[in-house]
Amino acid sequence: MKFRILFVCLTVGFYMAPQAAAVLCYVCSNNGTNPADRSCLDVVDANTKQIECAGVCIAVKAQFNGVTSFARNCQNPVNNLGRNGCVKVDAKIIGNTCVCEGNLCNGQPQWDTATTSASSIKCHSEISGRMPGGAFDADPMTGTVTCSAGSCTDIMIKLAEGNSVRQRSCTTSAVPAGCTDRYPAAFTLEAAQFASKGAKLVKFCACSTSKCNANVNSGTGSVPKNGTGPPVVFFTWLTLLTGILTLAALVL
Repeated sequence: MKFRILFVCLTVGFYMAPQAAAVLCYVCSNNGTNPADRSCLDVVDANTKQIECAGVCIAVKAQFNGVTSFARNCQNPVNNLGRNGCVKVDAKIIGNTCVCEGNLCNGQPQWDTATTSASSIKCHSEISGRMPGGAFDADPMTGTVTCSAGSCTDIMIKLAEGNSVRQRSCTTSAVPAGCTDRYPAAFTLEAAQFASKGAKLVKFCACSTSKCNANVNSGTGSVPKNGTGPPVVFFTWLTLLTGILTLAALVL
């Protein structure tokens, strides 16, 4: 058996036909199986396609099991990464995501901005529940995540099936510190996505110091794990790929 890297679109409208072109973005993908393709690596080349984008440009780099994959596209509408920022996840999958709003700005992303920015914040990363295909016995995203600016988040969701799901991550958007039962304005896109799956927000917590999202309520209490029933398939933007999540799937 071997591992194959799959790109799965997570956010509602990861790319939508632009209504009023604002910027040009590179669009490409390279799952690491064709080393001769130089059009979608750390940098692009003259063969890389361009598209008009009414949102922001996005670039993704993911590493799993010795394979490095890349993707670039238009992110429209904008999600909670905002219009400029980078995120790095360190877990079983190592991922970098950057968004920017200049013409062709996703051609040569500064991947290390997430960790080298003076305003960087490191947070716990987790999505409770099992990913599709059962490729992992445990959450492949449990680890740390660093945003170039912003806050740590700890989100509790109740799915239509009754399972409780926890997502810990970070956001580069400005969100109020503390806990609430409503999504902040920066999470409008994610709120719509969750609602479309019948999910209900139980609690949204944010805090602004390193790894402050260890526990719900920013330091007190705990979040129940999944209840009985089938494995949870919970899609969110996840800071690893902001609009694209790299999943590892077993292939015979």
